[in-house]
Parts: sequence; C-alpha cells; structure tokens
Amino acid sequence: MNLEEAREELSSYKNLKKRIYHLQLKEQELRRLAGSANSINYLRIGDSPSSVQQSQQERFIKLALEKSEEWHKLYEKAEEIALQLESRIYGIAEDNVVYGNILSYRFINCLKIKTVCDLMHYSMRRVFDLLDEAVAKYSEKWQVPLKNEE
Repeated sequence: MNLEEAREELSSYKNLKKRIYHLQLKEQELRRLAGSANSINYLRIGDSPSSVQQSQQERFIKLALEKSEEWHKLYEKAEEIALQLESRIYGIAEDNVVYGNILSYRFINCLKIKTVCDLMHYSMRRVFDLLDEAVAKYSEKWQVPLKNEE
C-alpha cells in the first residue's frame, strides 16, 4: 500500500465520525422542527390547521428517524473500522511506541495536531515529521488494505 492509501485508510474512522456527528445534528434539527411545526404556513384550502400541523410533524419525525437509523449504521461500521485500525496501530507500536502513540492520538482519538503536540511535548514540526514517518511505517508494514464493506 502506498502512502496516500495508508493515509486514506487511517483517516477513514475519523471521517466516519465527522459524518456521524453531522447526521446527529440533522436529526436534532428535524426533531426540533417537528416540535415547532407551524400549520399556518402550510394551510391548503379545505385543510384544518391541526391536520396540516400533524402531517408536517409526522414528516419531520419520519426524516429524523431516517437520519437516526443512518447514523446508527455508520456508528457500527465506524466501531468495526476503529478496532481493525487499533490492532494495526498496536502492531506498529510493538516496533516503535512513539509511532503507535501518534497514530492512535491522531486517527483513533481524532485529536488535533496542536493537542498531540501538547500531549507528547514536541514541537508542531516534530509531530508532523513523526506522523509522516509513522504513516510510512504503517504503509510499509500493512500491504493489504482493510476490508470495508459499503
């Protein structure tokens, strides 16, 4: 596996976590809208305000449930990927603990570079260098990509 594939594989968990977070925000917004559906804006001739409000609420609730279901499925997939990545990262840590730590901090714990610098007591330049070296070691050690079923 080349460096770009290794970086992409390592970032897959972090990217799924971001996607899950945005789906959760959408779900919350839809639930809020369902609670405050305003029937006046949606009245059609012959509709009673309560029936229109109820149908709007039902639609928002249905959409919120779909988002909830979607992020729950992604969460399960993300946890699976995290376990696979952790086992590979621990394989790197057996050879070099610093590489294992930096990969774990960045790609499993999803910490920002500045936070990693603070935790490891290194400069930002040193953390970037170590991260590049660790990703290179990862790509060298793990030639076969993870199996991600879509």
